[in-house]
Amino acid sequence: MYGTQVFDYEILKADSDRADWYLKEQPDEKAGETLYHSVVGVHRKGDFIFPVEVVVKFNNGEQIREHWDGRDRWVRYSYNKKSKLVSAELDPDHTAWLDKDFFNNSHTDKPDSGAHKKIATYWLMMTQFLAQCLAWMT
Repeated sequence: MYGTQVFDYEILKADSDRADWYLKEQPDEKAGETLYHSVVGVHRKGDFIFPVEVVVKFNNGEQIREHWDGRDRWVRYSYNKKSKLVSAELDPDHTAWLDKDFFNNSHTDKPDSGAHKKIATYWLMMTQFLAQCLAWMT
């Protein structure tokens, strides 16, 4: 509280790879039969040490909650499961409000395009409104 330490944690890496990646001919991916090696890397960017929770979600609906004391600079969680990693999130209950950057506290395997569509819709609506105003003025 009274120091100049920076409180910022981030998800460095969150991905899944097939456990049999080294085979030349890989069998077809079947849900629940292919083994995946998933890795989640969490990094403490600042000097402020604070314990946090990490929630890792898989595509079969399973969630794993890990507790990290935050003393090390980074930690890596590894899982060998028959499901792919979907997302990883730091502080899922949003209890640590001192974090410098909330945008780096989660990572998903596929980006959500909903924000792009919303901004494009607003932009289109605004240009149409301005065009109508210009047409009305002339």
